[in-house]
Amino acid sequence: AEETPNNIAVVFENNELSYKELNEKANQLAHYLLKFDDVSQGDIIGISIERSELLIVALLGVLKAGFAYVLIDTSLPSERFNYILSDSGCQVLINDSFLEKFKNELIKEPTDKPNIRIALDDVVYLMYTSGSTGMPKGAINIYKGFTNTVKWYAEKIGKTDKIGVISNLSFDLTQKNYFAPLIVGACVCIDSEFHPVNTRNFIKNNKITIINCAPTLFYNLLDENQADLACLDKVILGGESIKLELIKEFLKEYNVALFNSYGPSEASDVSTEYHFKNEDIDSIPIGKPIRNTKIFILDRNSKQVPIGAIGEICIGGIGVGLGYLNNPVLTAEKFVVNPFMEGGIMYKTGDLGFWLADGNIKFL
Repeated sequence: AEETPNNIAVVFENNELSYKELNEKANQLAHYLLKFDDVSQGDIIGISIERSELLIVALLGVLKAGFAYVLIDTSLPSERFNYILSDSGCQVLINDSFLEKFKNELIKEPTDKPNIRIALDDVVYLMYTSGSTGMPKGAINIYKGFTNTVKWYAEKIGKTDKIGVISNLSFDLTQKNYFAPLIVGACVCIDSEFHPVNTRNFIKNNKITIINCAPTLFYNLLDENQADLACLDKVILGGESIKLELIKEFLKEYNVALFNSYGPSEASDVSTEYHFKNEDIDSIPIGKPIRNTKIFILDRNSKQVPIGAIGEICIGGIGVGLGYLNNPVLTAEKFVVNPFMEGGIMYKTGDLGFWLADGNIKFL
């Protein structure tokens, strides 16, 4: 915002915000939120709005005020929506009507940054798992872990890049796409709604250079008119195993850099990465730990297994979060003292894998 104030920071359909505008609006929202009596620093603010450039204003405004956020999908069934609101203890919900009211008050708020100090161990966001087995669990992510992920992503981005946000807004995978481009000076472009044809047009028309999504979403983009994706320089996939046979020809044709990323919500989203370079391999590994992250593959007795032996993938390092909100039993089961790192906590993923001889990890 200081170096390139007039560059475009966020695009949604025909709406644009420059870095100066985004920063000032986020500061104004932060000042506005700080007037609420029923929230204090560190509390969770709910954000549930339709896709627009104001999503980024809301996210930054919440963080600048010293609060943490939980993004709640507007399409969730009311029972699930209300459960997340209740479990997270949200006293304030930023929805579309809130933003309409805020617009009217905007002019009254100062545009300078609030004097709020944020610490490494402060909570940055709450991520609710899908809840496929029972009610969703709120994984608590902190600044030092998420910053590690954001910086990992930011190193793949240049000032002229355009990052396309095509995944569900509330997915853990999507979160880094809101922040990493902005610390580099790049542009965040938000897709209206994922649809193979419309999203291909979105990528082509906006000259998107980087996308980050689940493999299944990417396969859908390859059904036809792959030339619409020729502007892409990097594709970063995560969230499920990659079916190499579905993408190999596209990668050869268009020389796109492909990264496979792996990591759970409980450990700041990304723990390992693998840069695919069109090698002659049958399947893509999940790669090696990103910086400040350690991976341990353990047997039933919590002993490290040798190369090629199958075990549970466990994660150590600064990416590990604080556990599950309001769920001390499950937290104690999954977030354990790390016997291999003094004073550290290790997250037991429940996923199986093994070390390859080259130091990469094969996910099973």
